[in-house]
Amino acid sequence: AARVIVTKAESVRGADPAVIAASCRKYVPEVVVRAESKEALATALAGAGKDDLVCVTGSLYLVGAVKGITSRKK
Repeated sequence: AARVIVTKAESVRGADPAVIAASCRKYVPEVVVRAESKEALATALAGAGKDDLVCVTGSLYLVGAVKGITSRKK
């Protein structure tokens, strides 16, 4: 990946995005932290080209939140 966008799932058990970002910086040239999943998705989509892939990974809480955001856009 050329860029990773880190956010926190809306769960009390969610990991600290700063800790995840620090780990990612060892392997990825650009790491961005966003406070909310909606903002993280918007950042990812804004930076993606027409042939790029945006991959959402993490907890099912996060994936479900992003799925809800994209479902409302249709």
